[in-house]
Amino acid sequence: MKNEKIGRYVAIVAVLLLLVLPIGLASTAFSMYSDFQAISLFETKETQVTSDERSIGSMLTILGVGLIVPGIALLIISIAGLRYRTRWIFWFSIMVSGFAIFIFPIGTFLTAALLTTLFLTRNKSSSAETVSH
Repeated sequence: MKNEKIGRYVAIVAVLLLLVLPIGLASTAFSMYSDFQAISLFETKETQVTSDERSIGSMLTILGVGLIVPGIALLIISIAGLRYRTRWIFWFSIMVSGFAIFIFPIGTFLTAALLTTLFLTRNKSSSAETVSH
């Protein structure tokens, strides 16, 4: 029981680390959308979005790519080592794998390890709500 409680906190930290990438991508996409909209509507080369706003989105994206590695490692530790196997962590890990598999080579390797861990431990018992329900 104690391992699962620690696993829960490790999984929450991993989720927070892994949410930086989608936030960074959304910020970058929003600033690009604003730029393209200003260019097409006003037919000008100057944009309303400042370079500081663009750099924040880019920095968040780069930070998110860097945080995927420790985030996936923490998910694997939480699922396999600490036996925290709930339904939400299973599906969140599947969604994260869609982002991380394209970060070649380390993201692809860690994603393969995460998916293997998920499917091998999917039906093993845990006192928390399991995936097999």
